[in-house]
Amino acid sequence: MVTLTGGKLMRDGKAWQPRGVQLNAFVATPAVQYGEYTAAYRNFSAAELSGIVAWGADTVRFQIGQPGLDPQSGLSSASWIATVQAGVEAARADGLSVIVSVQDQSQTGEPLPSDEPDAGTIRAWTTLTGLFNSDQGVVYEIFNEPEGAANAADWAAWQSAHQAVLTAIRATGAKNVVLADGLQGATTLAGALTLSDPLNASGYAVHPFFLGPTGYETPTDFAANFGSFAATSVVVATEWSTHDTDYCDGNTPAASQALLTYLSENNIGVVGFAYDDPGYAGNQGHIGNIVLDYDGTPTSFAGGKLVCGEYGFGPGAMLQTAFKTGVVPAP
Repeated sequence: MVTLTGGKLMRDGKAWQPRGVQLNAFVATPAVQYGEYTAAYRNFSAAELSGIVAWGADTVRFQIGQPGLDPQSGLSSASWIATVQAGVEAARADGLSVIVSVQDQSQTGEPLPSDEPDAGTIRAWTTLTGLFNSDQGVVYEIFNEPEGAANAADWAAWQSAHQAVLTAIRATGAKNVVLADGLQGATTLAGALTLSDPLNASGYAVHPFFLGPTGYETPTDFAANFGSFAATSVVVATEWSTHDTDYCDGNTPAASQALLTYLSENNIGVVGFAYDDPGYAGNQGHIGNIVLDYDGTPTSFAGGKLVCGEYGFGPGAMLQTAFKTGVVPAP
């Protein structure tokens, strides 16, 4: 059971920092899957979940496409919803806590993706709460990576949209912990407004991807974007890796160690991206995610011998060691 008690995230009555990995298997229904999303869906299995446990994780975050959950979408079906339910329940049966995150980006098959939660998001959550309200081991993440700048007007719009979903979730009787992503694609909580929850069981999520050579790579950057906010609100880093050269430079290995250390010291859990996405076709093993194949082989910085884009480069071994030992190793 996951709860938020006394302003702290708890698991089975003990203070908890999630140690998670993401799965993309349910981002899109089979009718609109492509590339890495088709591969992720086909690779999902009991063996994969067992591998996640062995990897050192205690949590899996399922990214679930809004169209597949929204009964007013042509992509939704009873069979697909049953598939999603079975996947989440299989993870729970393996002892994993689960974060379910609703995504409305283009890869979900959504023809007109929304920058903020909308009526379709509320309908999607009506579906999910009907499946998982009886299990408080499932955490609800309202909406993946809302857009908008971290200014007063956009935070006000963010607050209005997310409050509507949170209110709808609670109206179903849900007691589950709920998380709300920050703005700028969830990269920041700077200036964030808070949500009103009658159960006081809501927290916030950040995706602290590095933003290139000019910033978001030091403890000062971390504090400004989410650490200061986390001093008074529960925050979880629900998605992170060193994927893509847009987020990677020569300082990335050292910055990764600094980030994971900062998260640990500030009681912020982290979810590695993504256990079922090592890249697709010619990119497999080259994109800087936490694994380099579909068997869960962790990527590595190899003591500085690998650089961005080289085969096997990524934070997987560092993250896995931190999960298993509680100590963030040097690159």
